[in-house]
Amino acid sequence: MRHGEHVPGLRDEAVAALAIRRDGTYVDATFGRGGHARRVLDALGADGHLVALDRDPAAELAARTWTDPRFIFCRNWFSELPQAPRPNPQPPRRYHRRTGESASGTPE
Repeated sequence: MRHGEHVPGLRDEAVAALAIRRDGTYVDATFGRGGHARRVLDALGADGHLVALDRDPAAELAARTWTDPRFIFCRNWFSELPQAPRPNPQPPRRYHRRTGESASGTPE
């Protein structure tokens, strides 16, 4: 470990306690360097989202290197969570129970 490098405490235990749903939306209100956030993203499916907040400019620099489309970073205090950007999930898919086709006409 390099001098001053942060090691996330109880990372695996904390993320396991979340019982993450693959399509869920989660918030990391103290992103830091993303140790917990990376584990959350690893557990999410393609329809899941993670919104991360941190006030530290170094945290913002770390977050800028992340290219995962399920990830949104906002440089804010965690008390400003209500003003943070929200993911834009796809509208719910509707399908016809009788035909097994989606509203767009493709089979489910």
